[in-house]
Amino acid sequence: TNTTVKFRGHYGIRVSGKGQIIALGTVNEPIIFTSAEKEKHILISSSTAGSWNRIVFDNMSADADSSKFQFCTFEYSKEVLNSQFGGALSVTTFDKLGLTNCTFHSNSVHNFTSPPGGGAIYINHSSINIVNCIINNNYCGTRNSGGAIYIYTSNLKTVNIINCNITNNRAAGYGGAISARGASSNT
Repeated sequence: TNTTVKFRGHYGIRVSGKGQIIALGTVNEPIIFTSAEKEKHILISSSTAGSWNRIVFDNMSADADSSKFQFCTFEYSKEVLNSQFGGALSVTTFDKLGLTNCTFHSNSVHNFTSPPGGGAIYINHSSINIVNCIINNNYCGTRNSGGAIYIYTSNLKTVNIINCNITNNRAAGYGGAISARGASSNT
């Protein structure tokens, strides 16, 4: 059977300091992060009904161990607060995160005062590997960019997006699939 993490209400997970998440599903038994009331979820609405509120990595210690998501599904997550980004996953100043064989769908960000976004994933001054993932049907509202992924980083960081299928994502701002600022990326 699958392992399913269901959020009842608009709650999420925040990882900071030396925190770590190791979520290792398999092709036949993925780990699913979802809403307990997903039938109420409306992708292009700023309403939080039927959604949960993402996984955030921030204020991480330099000696924190690596976090990994493998064969995980992230669905029906939404970020609606001003100056907060990433519909399902937000990573700020953390270089030890890997995503392999994960699926991101039906996630969104609706931020009304700041232009960044990342309907599924927001990457800020972080190095990250995204490998063999499916990222589809995610959305950025208002002026937000990066319907699937928003990257804001310096050339000192590396974002590798390898063998991923990124389709049917939309953004009210720039980059229906990927929007990158101040970055070099390998896709």
